[in-house]
Amino acid sequence: VWAAYLNGDRNLRRALRAGNDIHVATASLIFDVPLRRVTSEQRQIAKTCNFLLIYLGSEYRLADELHISVGEATDIRERWLESYPRVESWASEIIREVKTKHELWSLMGRRRRFPDMSLYECIGGWEGKVGRHVTKQAVNFPVQSGAADTNYLALIILNNWILKKGMKCLIIQATHDEIVFDCPNNEIEALKKFLTKVPKCVTMILSRRFGIKMDLPLILEVK
Repeated sequence: VWAAYLNGDRNLRRALRAGNDIHVATASLIFDVPLRRVTSEQRQIAKTCNFLLIYLGSEYRLADELHISVGEATDIRERWLESYPRVESWASEIIREVKTKHELWSLMGRRRRFPDMSLYECIGGWEGKVGRHVTKQAVNFPVQSGAADTNYLALIILNNWILKKGMKCLIIQATHDEIVFDCPNNEIEALKKFLTKVPKCVTMILSRRFGIKMDLPLILEVK
């Protein structure tokens, strides 16, 4: 969601707004099949592409992840980039900025500094292994920073609600985009009901406190 919000790609945004499974939608585009005919194998390939290529991962890394030839991976990568044409130009804009300013700011005001690889010609500069790694981190930063802060906002909202209600429910772990609770049986339904309201609360805070008009759906799945 944050990647689609930041890069503005129409196909990505259209799939998310339609409520489609983004990996199925991607498979439909890169394999040129209707949504209903996407196989589980095609979806898994598309999922790998989405998490890797959104940050301009290479065909070599894709080949390694999918256990296919570099030629096959190159073809899939090209079809993915054609399906989401705004991604590559957005990533290129970020890379140009980091090469010029050596820092990036997230939408919520976090700054990350990056080394000026032009000073390290002895290890290949921006085109060397380290330089390429730095540029991938640069493209990753605004997306992952936004996603992490979204999760933090959800944690704050949930913690305040639990304290206000005097519940015995505990937040015991937050990993990546997951929040784990230890909840008494008699409080589970109340927690589930409130969890459905959390995405709207997060969207409201993003708008009021950070001026971010999140126009894509934030989805929270309860297990």
